[in-house]
Amino acid sequence: MHMEFWGQNWRQAALAAVFLIAGQAIAADPGAVRYYEDAVSRFSSGDSKGALIQLRNSLKRDPTQLPARVLIGRIHLDMGNPLQAEEALTTAEKLGADPVLTALPLARARNRLHKYDDVVDSLRPGDYPTGIQADLWVELAKARLGQGDGPGADAALAHAFKLAPDNEQALLTRVRSLLRQNKNVEAIAIGSEVLVLYPQSAEAWFLMGSAYHVQGEFDSAAANYRRAREIDPAQGRAALGEAIVLIARQRPEAAAPILADLRISHPYSMESHYYYFRVMQQLGRTGQAAEALDAASDLVNRVSPSDLDDPGHLRLAATIKFETGEYEGAFAFLTRYLEFRPDDLSANKQLARLHRKLGRPSDASRLLT
Repeated sequence: MHMEFWGQNWRQAALAAVFLIAGQAIAADPGAVRYYEDAVSRFSSGDSKGALIQLRNSLKRDPTQLPARVLIGRIHLDMGNPLQAEEALTTAEKLGADPVLTALPLARARNRLHKYDDVVDSLRPGDYPTGIQADLWVELAKARLGQGDGPGADAALAHAFKLAPDNEQALLTRVRSLLRQNKNVEAIAIGSEVLVLYPQSAEAWFLMGSAYHVQGEFDSAAANYRRAREIDPAQGRAALGEAIVLIARQRPEAAAPILADLRISHPYSMESHYYYFRVMQQLGRTGQAAEALDAASDLVNRVSPSDLDDPGHLRLAATIKFETGEYEGAFAFLTRYLEFRPDDLSANKQLARLHRKLGRPSDASRLLT
């Protein structure tokens, strides 16, 4: 569900790239250059789809034009398509594009794809110009956090803060790290400082909502989620968070329209379909509940446990399998989840229930002793 928009900063970076690689562009086919220049103009004015069309036209004229490939990767990342971004940027690198132009967007794309090992193995922030080192250290910190390496993440963030004490992404990653460690009070304190510096940061408002949510302060959580959505209507995680809070407060009728919109805007989100199923169950709308559960189950059936590296997705997939009576599948996803969260007591209890469902009571007993 996660989608970020880099807005003007990305557009400025794209325009800067025109000058950094102008020599390559000038040497290319004149028609390809014209398409590329029009693409940059469209992208700088906010027409990302038009820019992509012109960039593809440019590559048809001259497949070797590296600036076009780099910008395609940047635009896909801007549009929330990390897989296409990674493909375009990796191809550009293989063809000889300057790593200074590809390293940061490529690391961001891989982090969004949960390819944390690739980021950690390939990224060396100190090898790049000072101007982008702080952002690269942040991406390295995100990857280490994704691997469950808290100390490694903190070490990378220390480098980022030394270079740029008020770096927004570094501060947000620090909040995420604290939330991962269940240090919610500290997370709220730092999140409040971030909002002083960056009051229009939808991600900061979302993280504050998450911290209050975990604390059980549902009114504050809902207010922060709502503010995140006001700033960035495409903030799907904030919409989901607000809906879950409303479900917890026994207000399924208020959660229903939020989740219905999410099912349209994020059709490949297991969460939106599953929680809509829950809400329809609570409202007694059995037909709509069954349809939503089928949609969630269809998404789970497209992946195997080994395809997923996000613990939250693994746990949800196990729950969906359990709801549909597919206990072997639920067992597989939950076992994979416990590789990441072995001390999760509720997950171990659910695993024991699955052992019983599958006719293995002695295994269930061993888990609970």
